[in-house]
Amino acid sequence: MRNVVLDTSELHTAVNVSTCIDSILQEFQVARESVLAITTDNATNYVNAVERYLRITDILCMAHTINLAARKGLSERSVATAVRRLKAAAQHFKHSPTDSYLLEAKQKLLSLKPVQLINDCATRWNSTYDMICRAADQQAPVAAVIMEKKLSRLELSSVEWTLMEKVKDVLQPFKVATQALSTEDYPTASAVLPLQYVLLTQLKPSTEDPAGLRQMKTMLSTDLKARYGPNKDALLLLNTASYLDPRFHRLVHLEQESRQAVRDKVQRELADLSEETGVESQEENATTTAPQQRKENNALSAMGDLFGDVYCQNSAGAATPCTGGRREAPSTPGVFHRGEHRLKATLFPRARTCFSSL
Repeated sequence: MRNVVLDTSELHTAVNVSTCIDSILQEFQVARESVLAITTDNATNYVNAVERYLRITDILCMAHTINLAARKGLSERSVATAVRRLKAAAQHFKHSPTDSYLLEAKQKLLSLKPVQLINDCATRWNSTYDMICRAADQQAPVAAVIMEKKLSRLELSSVEWTLMEKVKDVLQPFKVATQALSTEDYPTASAVLPLQYVLLTQLKPSTEDPAGLRQMKTMLSTDLKARYGPNKDALLLLNTASYLDPRFHRLVHLEQESRQAVRDKVQRELADLSEETGVESQEENATTTAPQQRKENNALSAMGDLFGDVYCQNSAGAATPCTGGRREAPSTPGVFHRGEHRLKATLFPRARTCFSSL
């Protein structure tokens, strides 16, 4: 993939943003009618600039959408209270050499690697997840220092520690998804709606969840569901991208009626294209010759792990059973992109063999 920054500007109103984009398109002789879609964050001024004034389909950035949803979930009262105490603890140890030295001594005593606590950044929800993970790993030495130094304002109860462990598990798929979408090496439009479906599936409440965690899951789900609903053009474009991607070709995330509508649209466009070019279209299920094998640790492995279990469990009537073996390299139709990050395929090991049959 190749990315080019055409221009930058400090104009922020919807009218000014649309005027700026239009002038850039004219400068580079790009016809507005040839622009398939524009990706923006969820800010209203940018959405209005693209949809209302430029009359172009707007696609919300999935990474930014995940960030907003995660922030919403982390604002649940009991979760936010525990997170504030973890943040205060991280700040305390950072600014107290004495207690930081004592923490290191406790870590060595417990045969743990001496590491500092992580403090989060308000604009990066992933840093909050990292802070929770580090605190959970260092729970014993941190609690020992807090108790020894009588730092009650930093102390988490056993209930709060348990809650943080569960919050970490809930946010883990969001962390994987965010990292996989946050580079610019591979097109990822085809993964947007399947990814939303998988994340929503993993947010289903459990009877064993404490009240705060159930509320957090509800807040996450509500925010995610609201992001890709009203714009039918955007949904159709994203579903078309998913249909053209062998990983999501069966459109498991859609109901049968919607699934068929996407297939019919693609077949109509193929028929029109064959009439214009005089070239016959290939059969829908034609297979490529000599497929290129994919390495286990490639850039898409983490996404495969994230999708695998849910797609295999929910693909009755839409997909064949999961099979083992090495996975084939998917084609990557270029709609638009944010790319996938190189991650190790260890977070969701059961899904590894499922990805080949999506």
